[in-house]
Amino acid sequence: MIIINGIQIENIEVVYKIWTEDGNKYTSLNKTAEIWLGDDVVFGNDVIVGNRVRIDNRARVGNRARVGDGVTIGDMARVGGGARIGKEVNIGDGAAVGYMVTIGDRAIIDNRARIGTLARVGDGAVIGNRSTVGNGARIGNGVTIGDRARVGNRARVGNRARIGNGAAVGYMVTIGDRVIIGNWARIGTWARVGDGAVIGDDYNLPVQPLWFCGPKYSIGYHSPGMIASGCICKPLDWWLENIERCAEEFAYTSDEIKEYTIRVKMLELWMTDWGVRQWPREVACG
Repeated sequence: MIIINGIQIENIEVVYKIWTEDGNKYTSLNKTAEIWLGDDVVFGNDVIVGNRVRIDNRARVGNRARVGDGVTIGDMARVGGGARIGKEVNIGDGAAVGYMVTIGDRAIIDNRARIGTLARVGDGAVIGNRSTVGNGARIGNGVTIGDRARVGNRARVGNRARIGNGAAVGYMVTIGDRVIIGNWARIGTWARVGDGAVIGDDYNLPVQPLWFCGPKYSIGYHSPGMIASGCICKPLDWWLENIERCAEEFAYTSDEIKEYTIRVKMLELWMTDWGVRQWPREVACG
């Protein structure tokens, strides 16, 4: 079954009941509705399609998907089951929108882009050609992601951020609002980039964090300028000033306090050597 503009269509052939002079297949199920379907389009069960929708040749729309008004789905594109596609979205040729994905209004998913399972893409966002957004990732409103870029699983990209061509944002990375990440830059796993930061072309943030196991809690590099232990994530300078007091509050022995103090100092040396003692507000291109 497919539902178009609130009308249940038991047989998809009914959608082909009105033909235009140039051979395109249209139907008008009410005075304002117009649906265009190419050849060999396949719908799953219980799909709902809005007004003024165009679905091109050999596209696939999965079970229980919802397609908003004014949407275009290109040749051989795939929309996964349970997906929610907002109004006036453009999904390019060969693009793949995964299971239970949510796409906001006026977003553009360019040709052969891939949006992973349970990901969310905000209103007005642009995902470039052949780019990949990982499973569970969250892309904010007005974000632009360049061609062949990659955003890792469960990453977060804030509103109006820009990610350049070929850039790679790792697993569980958090990118703040209005951030600019240059072409072919690399942001490693678990990193955090603050609001308004600018990362130049070809910048490579270290991708292998340093962690120590401990008698009570592990402690290690979390993101530029930040160290985490247990449920506490604080700047490096905070740890240097407060490690003994913090350890005493958690009833560490004197030997444990000495051990954790040494580890914080080792992390300080490592973070200084890698240039991540503090997050750079701007990294010059080239």
